Amino acid sequence: MSSILETLYDMLTKPKEAFQVIVSEGRLAKSCQIVLFSTVISSLAAYANVFEGGFKGAMLLAEIICSVLLWGVSVSVWHLLAELIGGRGSVRRLLTAIGFTYFLQLLIVPIYLIASFLPTVGFLLSMIATLVVAVWSIVLGILAISEVYQLSGGKATLIYFLPVLIFIGIFIVMIFTASAFFMSAAGDILANPPQF
Repeated sequence: MSSILETLYDMLTKPKEAFQVIVSEGRLAKSCQIVLFSTVISSLAAYANVFEGGFKGAMLLAEIICSVLLWGVSVSVWHLLAELIGGRGSVRRLLTAIGFTYFLQLLIVPIYLIASFLPTVGFLLSMIATLVVAVWSIVLGILAISEVYQLSGGKATLIYFLPVLIFIGIFIVMIFTASAFFMSAAGDILANPPQF
């Protein structure tokens, strides 16, 4: 247990060395525990004063399912992209390394709890803390990809952000296509107004 805590601490202070240990040891079971524990605790803290009763349980269950699915799908896509770019690594090791980054969610829990008692300042505090943790999670994700697949930081960054960029590109194309369709339809209606 102490080695896990040391590894988690090293992810904050010496992330490259921590990922070398995580990748070499490949503790997928511990990674799964971290993902589930972090998701449950951070979700309970986030929804502490928002939902009541059975709905809170349903939201917690949905959060756990979505978190685990996002973890698996993200790692699968990153693995595919890393292999296409020429990286050599294991999807199992990437799953383990990315799973360890989920512990950062636990760092927000005390801030969420404090924020629930401070209505105005608490919201700002929780937003800043969430932003800081999100940025550090991105950095750790990029380091994990780089370490698992032995890629440069630039290639790992490209792999990390490429799925989001592709999704944004598809969304923009869909918006332009829908706009063109509606503009064309509106032009046809204006050119040939319906007769009543």
